[in-house]
Amino acid sequence: FDDAFDQSIATTLYAILQIGKENSLAYENVSLNSDKDKKSVSISGTCTTWTQCEKLAQRLKELGYPAHLDRKETSDGADGRSNFTIGQGAHNDRP
Repeated sequence: FDDAFDQSIATTLYAILQIGKENSLAYENVSLNSDKDKKSVSISGTCTTWTQCEKLAQRLKELGYPAHLDRKETSDGADGRSNFTIGQGAHNDRP
């Protein structure tokens, strides 16, 4: 019965794509596991501001995923984007 109310992986993927589009996030890798006993997410990509990534991490937490944001140094590209990873065990998560 509880499974009827669990978020589908398609709903989660749609949320990730929508937030990415709204916040100009560029994803390099997206991996999801929606097993109700061990949900996990791993996303890497680039952003122009950290606020954009924080919105994504917050939404994933609302969907029940352990989503910790790891901020990387600005990429070497001329576009000024910074690399990020959202996953289960990142080091620089802020509450």
